[in-house]
Amino acid sequence: MKRSALQLRYIDGALEDREYILGKDFTAADIQLSFVGELAAARIGVAEYPNVVGWVRRFQARPAYKTALVRGGPYSFAA
Repeated sequence: MKRSALQLRYIDGALEDREYILGKDFTAADIQLSFVGELAAARIGVAEYPNVVGWVRRFQARPAYKTALVRGGPYSFAA
């Protein structure tokens, strides 16, 4: 749990004043790390990491994300 908290704090800090991992635009970095955010939200909670919460909500709201769920089917970590 300590390691998870350390990594979530890092991601939360990286998202400070940013919409996505590398800035205002959604990139492959967000795709690569998206499962980390979703898994953490589902399994350990991310309420104390408000930037992570907002980031997950933003990428899950993207039309392409929703289309992927329609095509591939929902999974337990999707909101």
